[in-house]
Amino acid sequence: MIARTATIAAALALTAGSVIPAAAADPKAGKQEEQAAKDDSKKPQKICIVENIIGSRVPMKTCMTRKEWIKETGIDPLENR
Repeated sequence: MIARTATIAAALALTAGSVIPAAAADPKAGKQEEQAAKDDSKKPQKICIVENIIGSRVPMKTCMTRKEWIKETGIDPLENR
């Protein structure tokens, strides 16, 4: 049991040691993550509502942007916040 634990620990140490330098050696990886974060902030936020339909056990989830909710239903879902 102890030998198996030691083998697993050694394998994890070798794997972690090989992954960290590869990530640090790629300067583009950090820039791509920053760019992805900026792109996400430009996307409109989706607002989801989960409705329990009578006669069904499966709830219905509807997701739209705030503008779409106002256009479709005439109600602003964030108005009372």
